[in-house]
Amino acid sequence: MARVARAWRRGDEEGLLTLTVTDLAANDALKIRPLVGEVRREIAAVASAFDSPVEVHDGRREIAGLLALAWESLEDARSAKLARYGAVSPGVGPALDPTSSG
Repeated sequence: MARVARAWRRGDEEGLLTLTVTDLAANDALKIRPLVGEVRREIAAVASAFDSPVEVHDGRREIAGLLALAWESLEDARSAKLARYGAVSPGVGPALDPTSSG
């Protein structure tokens, strides 16, 4: 539910290669907001009843993992690697192959 709340608060979000659009009509948002609260209260009640431990996430490790995935995607887009799948125009090398070695 925390992810739902964050997505709701963020609204539309633009990345370098992505655009996330939260196109909830105002009327729909008014209907959903109390339901989100109700679900959160129910989850809290069940967690309390079973004395559920809080799950701890290591943000530093999550960031490191996300950066590793992004770097891997960049590496896989190099012209030499793309050539494994077929012909790659020599003209795209300068655009696909970064000049820095990281």
